[in-house]
Amino acid sequence: MDPITHAALATAAGVAVARSGASLRAAALAGCVAGLLPDLDILLRAPGDPLAGFRWHRHFTHSFAFLPVIAASGALLVRAAFPSRVKGVRALMLPALAGGLSHILLDAATEYGTLLMWPFSAERTSWGFVPIIDPLFVTLPLLALAGTAAFRRSRTPALVALAWMTLYGAFAYTRKTAATEALFAQAQTLGHTPERVLVHPAPLSPILWRGMYETGGRLHTVGLRTGAGPVRIFPGDSVELLREDDPLCPRPGTVAGDTVATLRAFSRGWLSKTTLPDGRVAVGDARFCALPNGAEAIWGVTLDPTRPDETPAPLVRLREGARPYETFFAMLTDAAPSR
Repeated sequence: MDPITHAALATAAGVAVARSGASLRAAALAGCVAGLLPDLDILLRAPGDPLAGFRWHRHFTHSFAFLPVIAASGALLVRAAFPSRVKGVRALMLPALAGGLSHILLDAATEYGTLLMWPFSAERTSWGFVPIIDPLFVTLPLLALAGTAAFRRSRTPALVALAWMTLYGAFAYTRKTAATEALFAQAQTLGHTPERVLVHPAPLSPILWRGMYETGGRLHTVGLRTGAGPVRIFPGDSVELLREDDPLCPRPGTVAGDTVATLRAFSRGWLSKTTLPDGRVAVGDARFCALPNGAEAIWGVTLDPTRPDETPAPLVRLREGARPYETFFAMLTDAAPSR
């Protein structure tokens, strides 16, 4: 989720849990700061590792175990910034804890997920029912409510903000259920028996969803719009998945091998394999494409099939087709043709 949304929700959370008689503005600031601190993990880098940013983002800083460190850091930073107005950190700990908690839970609700249970588990928690960004129905309402709560020193707008996010999440979950049912129906129509499926929201709204399933070693994609009435289907494409026993897979212990293993774990095994015009092979996180029914991963790595152990190069593709953004918004607004 974007930092503005995180800041707004964390501010509201900080005000909502501030103890009676405490400074609500100080609580708002402590929640906001703690709600932004987990994403400092984007600064972690490793020379020679093309996936370092993805490896460490939403890692230990987004876990329950690290949450007390986030909360204490947020409270101490606010105390250090305003020593004459903030006399102690004890009253700020609970707002900072709520702000940090709002961050990691909101990220866990997206498809990217977080390592909530680190260091006890290396599995990413990914509920996949909240879009990674929704400015109209999440960011703007939260900004308005959190800003009102902070500047008017009122707990009510903060509680409304938390209630709004709860209702939004519940609505998004019902839409995911509808999209999942429609995906299975579409697969049955095509004569496919899905071996595994994944459904998650496209950016900007919980109305438009990306559906994908594996059958026979190939990934099949479907766009699904869950507005009023029956779910609209936007047929997609299929692409080969990179199996663990594929000859293209680099040897374990090499930089390339470790990179592909990391990408496989991060993508939960949804690795697509496509040949580029220059002969190199793109290995990408198939969960994320420019279009909900697309098959070209927007990020991953490229490998030389003649030298698979060579250090892979990062791959970023933000376009798919001639007019991907126009097509996307046509799907979102129900203006695109379906099946």
